[in-house]
Amino acid sequence: MAYIADHLSVEELGWRARTSQEACAARHYQVIWLLAQGRVLSEVAATTGFAQRGRVPGGGVAEGWSSAVAG
Repeated sequence: MAYIADHLSVEELGWRARTSQEACAARHYQVIWLLAQGRVLSEVAATTGFAQRGRVPGGGVAEGWSSAVAG
């Protein structure tokens, strides 16, 4: 399972994924939101069209995305 930094709630991530005015940010929030729900990377990649790259042992990559998007 990926590690998600918990500075945003799952609900807040979902809201940002749905309401972001920037398509790129919305997709990033969607990926983080799905991972925060406990979905596995392969499922998130299949759902969103993102490729699984840059994985670390244990499957986590989301902490960097989360801090980058939270701005």
